[in-house]
Amino acid sequence: MDKEEKLLKIVKCGLYLSFLTPLILGPFGITLSAYPKAVFFRSVIEFTSIIYLILIYYFPRYFPKISPLILAVMIFDSALLISSVLGLNFMRSFIGTLDRGEGLVLHLHLFLFLIMITGVFKSREDWLKTLKVAFTVSCLSSFAGILQKIGIFTFYGNSLPDRMSGTLANPDFFGAYMTLSIFLGIIILTLEPERDFKILWIGLVFLNFFALILSKTRAAWFGLIIGSSILVFLLFTKKSRINQKAKKLLLIGTYKYLSFVLIILLNAERIGLTNNILYNRFFSTFAPNSVSSRLVVWQVAFDAWKQSPILGWGSEMFGFLFDKLSKSSFLPYTHELYFDYPHNKFLGILSDAGILGLLSFFSIFFVIFYLFFKKSGAQIIGERDYFIKFSLVSFFIAYLVQNIFSFDTITIYFLFFLVIGFVNNYFYYFDENSEKLIKINKNLTNLDKIKKYSFFIVSFLLVVTFYQINYKPTISGIYFNRAIKSGYSSEDYFSEVLRKI
Repeated sequence: MDKEEKLLKIVKCGLYLSFLTPLILGPFGITLSAYPKAVFFRSVIEFTSIIYLILIYYFPRYFPKISPLILAVMIFDSALLISSVLGLNFMRSFIGTLDRGEGLVLHLHLFLFLIMITGVFKSREDWLKTLKVAFTVSCLSSFAGILQKIGIFTFYGNSLPDRMSGTLANPDFFGAYMTLSIFLGIIILTLEPERDFKILWIGLVFLNFFALILSKTRAAWFGLIIGSSILVFLLFTKKSRINQKAKKLLLIGTYKYLSFVLIILLNAERIGLTNNILYNRFFSTFAPNSVSSRLVVWQVAFDAWKQSPILGWGSEMFGFLFDKLSKSSFLPYTHELYFDYPHNKFLGILSDAGILGLLSFFSIFFVIFYLFFKKSGAQIIGERDYFIKFSLVSFFIAYLVQNIFSFDTITIYFLFFLVIGFVNNYFYYFDENSEKLIKINKNLTNLDKIKKYSFFIVSFLLVVTFYQINYKPTISGIYFNRAIKSGYSSEDYFSEVLRKI
């Protein structure tokens, strides 16, 4: 095995290791799920990035091409950076909190993740394997949810025992993860060449669907419904290129399914469905008091944006803004006295980065949908080209819909950026006709002196980042949880926490 093959294998193994992020749990911060996942993901990406730097130093072709999609992500990250530098508290915006461990530092790690996956996963076989690993991890989380439901293991999910949360400890985050994983499973079904394996993936998609139902996450349910509806609609369009027989079968199946659902709904009370927990959970969404707390938090986020409309207040600042702008008249409508996110992705970005941040965020989707409907794409999946495009459209539509009532966590971010990487390579890896892109990448990879100095500087920064951003706060979080377990009886724990911080 030569040097190139060894380095490439190590980088791929590191990236595959980062795919385990949704399964990570432990008493390493204030939360037992989100923060450990963030620390794990950041740590793996940091050490993998060092090996990746060595790889591209010797073999520059593994540095990805500059594409409109990567540029859109860079613009969004730049908007977050500018708003945070000019915001209320740059250090908090940059590092995040021990609650979720996000902040700008997570976005920088996600960008490194995107660069690496687009640089080393290039062939159809690479991406099929990659997506399979990510989807299998989601199925393991679903299986953990089943064990949780029947009482074998809790997985830190006892706060809401009637709802499944898997390895995410929060059913709202788990439901959102399951919705995106279901569409990921559909994409894998399209790519899978072996018929026998298709049966396996169909079964696992239904496993995640079952877990989604038991999570009782309404935002995720609506994301799945609307995303699936968009997928079916697109399959009936002229661009789908599906033969008439398949379209006819799909039309009949859709008609029978909708008729069955309509009959059930019209006779819900007669058959006792109105006493069903899932039925009531779904239709409670339309009750005025069901979203009252959300509307209050949204009002705070909107008021915060109006006070700084262009650049916002910086990442991770909403907790402070909620304390500052919330009113006593809000108390009857909220079940909590503190919110660190407005439970709406778009209002959250407006509050954090203003209209500049929101427009730059939407630019990512503008590029994605432009590519879907204006470009033919690299022919890596042959005649199934249009179906895979429509499945990807549905994935992103579901993501946007569920984020109306929710927000991203490290698990959702990971899956989102993984699919962005797949979309990017699908459209650009074989695009050898763009002289501008080739010229840019040639200039980036042929400056030997810059490469040499950059390698040592970036490697040093990654090691320092691991120690300062991951190791020290994690040790402090461990001592913090020990202090809580001790019942606040030992001053030594708190003095140790303060010393570590």
